[in-house]
Amino acid sequence: MTRRNLILIVITLFLGKSSFSTSKEDSLLTVLENQTELERIPTYILLFKSVYRLDVNKSEGYISKASEIDALYPDSIYSAKVLYNQGLLEAYRSNYEKALKIYDETIIVAKLTRDSIILSDVYNSIGTTNDDQGNFPEALKYYNLAYSLSKEIKYTGGYVAVTTNIGTTYAKLGDMEKALSFFKEALIIHQSLNSYGGIGNSLNNVGLVFMHTDQPDSAMVYLNRAKQIWEKNKDQKGMAMTYNNLGGLYNNLNEFETAAKFLKMSLTICYETKDNYGVTQNLNQLSSMYIGRGQKDSAIFITKMVVDSAKKYGLKLNLKTAYEKLSSLYENTSEYKLSLNYYKLFTEMKDSLFNESKSKEIGKLEANYEMDKKLEEDRRIVESRKLKFERETQRRDNLQYSGIFVFVLILFAFVFMSGKFSMSPKLAEGLIFFTFLLFFEFALVLLDPVIEVWSSGEPLYKLLFNAVLAGAIFPLHAFFENTLKNRLVK
Repeated sequence: MTRRNLILIVITLFLGKSSFSTSKEDSLLTVLENQTELERIPTYILLFKSVYRLDVNKSEGYISKASEIDALYPDSIYSAKVLYNQGLLEAYRSNYEKALKIYDETIIVAKLTRDSIILSDVYNSIGTTNDDQGNFPEALKYYNLAYSLSKEIKYTGGYVAVTTNIGTTYAKLGDMEKALSFFKEALIIHQSLNSYGGIGNSLNNVGLVFMHTDQPDSAMVYLNRAKQIWEKNKDQKGMAMTYNNLGGLYNNLNEFETAAKFLKMSLTICYETKDNYGVTQNLNQLSSMYIGRGQKDSAIFITKMVVDSAKKYGLKLNLKTAYEKLSSLYENTSEYKLSLNYYKLFTEMKDSLFNESKSKEIGKLEANYEMDKKLEEDRRIVESRKLKFERETQRRDNLQYSGIFVFVLILFAFVFMSGKFSMSPKLAEGLIFFTFLLFFEFALVLLDPVIEVWSSGEPLYKLLFNAVLAGAIFPLHAFFENTLKNRLVK
């Protein structure tokens, strides 16, 4: 099972199938008509998500509109969400460097706006981006940040997604024990949510771990449980995925007829659902199965189908592998001319892929300069927002402190003048007590930063400071009380 299939299952869990997405998109477009400009930002984000991975150009248009509106409102609470989804789009396009820079910017804004959910999501996505590039230690570092934060804030969606991702990374590293632990944890969460898609996906993952650790009986149990769930809910993508894995398992057990049955079932669904990648992968696995069985004619026939499929859908890596297989197959049948032709095609495709990789690297370097300039400007805007927020907070605090201080002064003035009014001794005592209580609380708030520094946050030391302050105020309170009583007696 590929990483892309794994992520698609998780996304399907929350967004539904493509038919639902189309309906959702239409509904959201209707909602836009009656919204103010600022209200349209979250709607455009939802529109982006409704077509994300289905139509890249359309999704780019929606998130660009959200970004344009967000830029008009310096105090927008949607900035982190907009940035995060822009990063997702770049990661999907395999523009990993650009995606990571956007994610870094998202972290700054999310922390500033205290958006813990986006912070958890961006940690998870940074992990995924590093994972896709094979940087597994860095991926696990960010996955663990997302794992801890999502658990802390009880963000179930983020928690279950990152748990599955951690399991997948450990599986890639060959640490099947840890992979199994996280996949089972994800299974428990999905079962508590009664989410058939998540349960099926987790059962499939657990089965694959047992399959790769030479525990075919356990693998069979979990893969068949996944198969039953997909079939019960008529989930074709899930069925195709698990049929493919069951085909691989039976192939490992040398039960070739059963293996071929499941692989062909998976292939049929992939054709029906227009899963181009799945079609090519199934054909490729059938090809390998026939090669392993020594059925050269069938292997050549199926491998040529892989070539046609890979050409049609632009899957160059599969095409390279198929050319290499055909070169080897024709060499084994002593058809050296055909073998040489396919070997040349294999070499050309290998060189082409290498050159494309280098071109992308150069393109990234050229784009990075412009991206760095934009990010620097974005950071300047974020710092400006932060400074403005801090100034506004300080101004608010100063106004509140000033108001409290003036109120306390008025109360003291009233106490001084109270001898001129007719007032009962008990009312006078109450007035003095309330005035000094308010003065004591005001002094505590005012001195709190100083007390915090000197006490280092220790409760006992803070209590001692409070006691000293109360002791200093007590004689003053007694003086005022006696003076006021004397005035009232006179």
